[in-house]
Amino acid sequence: MTNSSNIKLVVASTDPKASLADYLRNKNINADSVANVRPGDLKVPGTPFLILVDDDGRVARIWRGRLSSTQEKEVLSLFLT
Repeated sequence: MTNSSNIKLVVASTDPKASLADYLRNKNINADSVANVRPGDLKVPGTPFLILVDDDGRVARIWRGRLSSTQEKEVLSLFLT
């Protein structure tokens, strides 16, 4: 998956950075930034939790929990258009 020049993918996880990097590589996901955080630092109600932030730093959209196939297509369309 290639990121659009207008979209930056930032991955934050409580998983060890090496494990997360392996997972992303195996899924062919090219993140612009990968951060390892302590549990509770993210201030989200659970994982997975996907946040789309606009150019002004405002939250434009939130997806909570495991994405359905329809939601996956919706999210991927944002990267591919």
